[in-house]
Amino acid sequence: MAKYVYGPVPSRRLGQSLGVSPIPEKTCNYNCIYCQLGKTTNFTNHRKRFFNPKDILAEISEAIRQERKIDYITFVGEGEPTLSSDLGILIEGTKKLTDLPVAVITNGSLLSLETVRAEMRKVDVIMPTFDAGNSKLFRFINRPHKEVRFNKLVTGLKKSRLEFNNELWIEVMLLKGINDSVETLEEIKGFLDVFHPDQVQISIPSRPPTEPWVTIPDSESLNLSKLILQSTQILPLNEVGTFDSRPFRTPKEAILSITKRHPLQYTQALEIIHQFNIDNPEAYLNMIVSKQMVKILDYRNSRFIYRNEVWDSNF
Repeated sequence: MAKYVYGPVPSRRLGQSLGVSPIPEKTCNYNCIYCQLGKTTNFTNHRKRFFNPKDILAEISEAIRQERKIDYITFVGEGEPTLSSDLGILIEGTKKLTDLPVAVITNGSLLSLETVRAEMRKVDVIMPTFDAGNSKLFRFINRPHKEVRFNKLVTGLKKSRLEFNNELWIEVMLLKGINDSVETLEEIKGFLDVFHPDQVQISIPSRPPTEPWVTIPDSESLNLSKLILQSTQILPLNEVGTFDSRPFRTPKEAILSITKRHPLQYTQALEIIHQFNIDNPEAYLNMIVSKQMVKILDYRNSRFIYRNEVWDSNF
């Protein structure tokens, strides 16, 4: 079973995305109030080698060889991928393996570093987040590491636009009563006018957020945000597509591996189990829940499957 590569998984922005995680679980320099993976446990702003890049590239090569439907190879992981000091090696190595487009989903905090920007020049799409137009709101929403400064974030995005020939898609996560007012939206728009992104994508929390008091804006606020931010799209709550279970030996292995990085909708978990020709997928899922391997969380009248943090990761 792959350790660093997962999917392809359905993405709301990238179709069938082959995910690559170059960092350990919950390693980030943000601790966002809306994160679907919960609170950051390895809170760091220090770039380092976490894994052998040869092992990661070997898994990418194997996934490509299996000729699964892949629209993008996406470096994202379970936190901030630019914290891996091997990211440039991995991007360059991936480009040698395939002509498939490569994307990096990042919070953008380290783009102020020239070395990080140099690594990004070879990817096809860079996808930073930008959730606030001032330092105070930035610190409230994203809860960054003390070394991360709003002005550095802005500087990094400005320089990225000037230096890159590739696509720059900026995601704005909108939260009810926090950054969805006319004033806050216009602040964000002021910076977007400087960054000149190729796309502005408005997102809302699609899965249970870290903080239970975080909620999604109403339709009026969303329509207003699209108008003010001149967004190309408001991302749907749920992605469309299927999870490829072929790399896994059992449905238990598939669900535990995927939920480590990507919480599943209840129906998605049942679909994965069904791919293994299990007669009663719901009973099988209930068995995994009863053994505390995964847990069920309710959010906005939907059910989601999360990996249970107390479960042994060496399953």
